[in-house]
Amino acid sequence: MKLAITAIFLALIFPSASVASDGKAGALELVLANLSGSSVDFSNGQLKTGSTSMKGPLTITVSDSKNATLDTGIVTLNGYLLGVVGEQVSFYFEAEKAVWTITCYSRFGIGFVAVHSDASEYGGARSLNLHGACELREAN
Repeated sequence: MKLAITAIFLALIFPSASVASDGKAGALELVLANLSGSSVDFSNGQLKTGSTSMKGPLTITVSDSKNATLDTGIVTLNGYLLGVVGEQVSFYFEAEKAVWTITCYSRFGIGFVAVHSDASEYGGARSLNLHGACELREAN
């Protein structure tokens, strides 16, 4: 029952999503593109900041009320819906040495991406904070 209610809630948040006769929302995609922002690198005891951008889009596929898949164009990560607050929807993905959090405001067409990489075995760490377009659509 909770799954069906959550699926309907997702459909209400994403008005373009369809709700099947069984009460479950169809698969949705959030596509983030034109991502740019800042980077912070820590290496050898030094912090370096700069600007960065990400080539190609990121695609999040949401197939149910909890699970999500992130396709970076290089790797596919499994994750989950972190939460919905107002019109923002946030996701969490974990790679072997990195954590991704992604938040989209589909109504406004903007998204935010934070990537924190652990390179402690090499004496460093890296953080990317990006923003760009976010579009919601039904998955093919």
